[in-house]
Amino acid sequence: MSNLILFIMTHQQRRDCQGDIMPTLLDAAGVEIPDYVDGQSLLLMLQGEEPESWRDALTNEKEKYIWFSQNGREQFFDLQTDPTELHDLMESPAHQNRIGEWREKPIQKLANRPEGFVKNGTLKASLIPDY
Repeated sequence: MSNLILFIMTHQQRRDCQGDIMPTLLDAAGVEIPDYVDGQSLLLMLQGEEPESWRDALTNEKEKYIWFSQNGREQFFDLQTDPTELHDLMESPAHQNRIGEWREKPIQKLANRPEGFVKNGTLKASLIPDY
C-alpha cells in the first residue's frame, strides 16, 4: 500500500489530481468505483500501463482548461508556450473560441450530476447540491 501512496504522490505533478486517490484505492481493493466519482483510478499506471484517454477531457498536452466547482473560477493555459502554467489566458481575446470548446467538455460530463454544476447549459459553481 505504501508503494501505491508514493506512486500517487509522485504522479500529482503530472496531469493527475487529488480526485484520483479515492478511485485508485477503491480499484486496488477490488471495489467498484461509483459512476458519480470524477477521478480516475491510477492503478493501470501503477501496473505500467497508460490509459488511452487519460484526462483528455481537460487537457490534450497542448492546452489545459480548469474549472473550479467551488467558486466557478476558470483557467486556460497554452502548454506549448507555457508548460509551467504561469500565464492564465482566460481573458485573452485570441483564445476565447478555444476556451469555449474546452468549456463544453465539463458541461457535457457534469450535466446530469446531482450537485447542479450545470444549469441552463452553463457551468454553475456549487458547494451545496442544488436538489
